[in-house]
Amino acid sequence: MGRGSDPDGIAVARLQGAVSYTYDRKMDHADAVAHLRAISERPDLLAEAAGIIAGASTQSICHRPTEMRNARRLVEAGADRVLLPRWIRQGIENAGRGKLWGRAGAVFVAPQELVDETVTELLEGLPEG
Repeated sequence: MGRGSDPDGIAVARLQGAVSYTYDRKMDHADAVAHLRAISERPDLLAEAAGIIAGASTQSICHRPTEMRNARRLVEAGADRVLLPRWIRQGIENAGRGKLWGRAGAVFVAPQELVDETVTELLEGLPEG
């Protein structure tokens, strides 16, 4: 279910768009993180944006490298790492439901193994946070 005009939902959507912008504009790391934090410094919203991007990327091989890069930058901006599995699951399930479009009653449940693998891949090489 969508969040409508919920300010948190709007902030998450802005973060998801802004993270691509930071790469398109070739911002250095510190400026990019500052740009994302200017939208929201809340670790829960940064985690939501990062997790949904990373989870959805599991269903799109051609976009996965770019999307994982974007999700990592959101983690580096201060995402709450404890919340990442929840939002990665949501991203996987959102993308999976899109593949089931038009199939009445179809339900897509993210396998725990895929969630765990995505968390590991997302955090690989990042300093402890």
